[in-house]
Amino acid sequence: MTIDNANTVFSISDATTLAFNTGMLTATLTTVSKENPDSSLTTTDLAKQSAVNNLYTVFYAFIYDLYSKFSIVLKVYRHLQEVIRPTGKVLAPQLDSKRSDTSNKITRKKSSKQPSLVAPPLSLKSRRPILCLEPKILVLDLDETLIHSTSRGTSHEADYMIEIRIDNHACLYYVFKRPHVDYFLSKVCEWYKVVVFTASVAEYADPVIDWLEATVMARYNLKKKIFAGRYFRESCIYRNGAFIKDLTKIEADLSKIALVDNSPITYSYNQDNAIPIQSWMNDNSKDEALLELLPFLDALRFVHNLRNVLSLRIGGSMRKSSPPSPS
Repeated sequence: MTIDNANTVFSISDATTLAFNTGMLTATLTTVSKENPDSSLTTTDLAKQSAVNNLYTVFYAFIYDLYSKFSIVLKVYRHLQEVIRPTGKVLAPQLDSKRSDTSNKITRKKSSKQPSLVAPPLSLKSRRPILCLEPKILVLDLDETLIHSTSRGTSHEADYMIEIRIDNHACLYYVFKRPHVDYFLSKVCEWYKVVVFTASVAEYADPVIDWLEATVMARYNLKKKIFAGRYFRESCIYRNGAFIKDLTKIEADLSKIALVDNSPITYSYNQDNAIPIQSWMNDNSKDEALLELLPFLDALRFVHNLRNVLSLRIGGSMRKSSPPSPS
């Protein structure tokens, strides 16, 4: 796809080439790290490098998308100017240079006023923004992405406790929040329509989501609820012993939706919409995975088609770790 304006041609291949180079760089760094255990490159360095590369990819895609919209608006504006404005010029009648008295001057000034055929400029209130952003949908996994639950623990250690019945047996679960999850949710709910999609049963997940939402709203004094929708195990597709999430059940237009999930098998049907995140099992109190996602998500919301950006990671090292789609 190209846009020709003022003898300047912009192509999406530039962004694709950048993304491919980003993937090859990440793959090369990973290989070097494995072959040289004593190298100074660490997993954290690779993760940060990958995050920076992803930001550059989104930035170039956003600039291209913004330029295309601006070019179209500029062409329409010039066309309207040619249609509204007349070809001829309306000249006001010349006033007599010989004026005898003040009253004659006032009379001539009033009679010299002619209705203008040129359309007045649009007021600030009637002008529309050049870039209209349609809210995108951000789907979040629950367990091992936002929280971690276990049946082993104590009440003073857990952030929340919930008791449910499974096969007529009462089960008590201790729930732990992932570090920075409250701040993460308070920000993404401003940028996206946030939806929770979990493979857990509703009897367990629904009250946990209620508790998580209530604590974030109270902490940051939010008036609007964070989660616009909730999907549970019954909305998943069971295939080969795994629960797979089909994003078309949430939004038919996949260009407007993204999924943050720690399990690659769950998004095997929609790999071009996935944003992988490392699993959290309450084993790292200094985890910053959610914080590292915020700059990327902040830039991603300006992209017209999310799949054009998210699918670029498949050409890099991520393809090696992604399992094939189940048959």
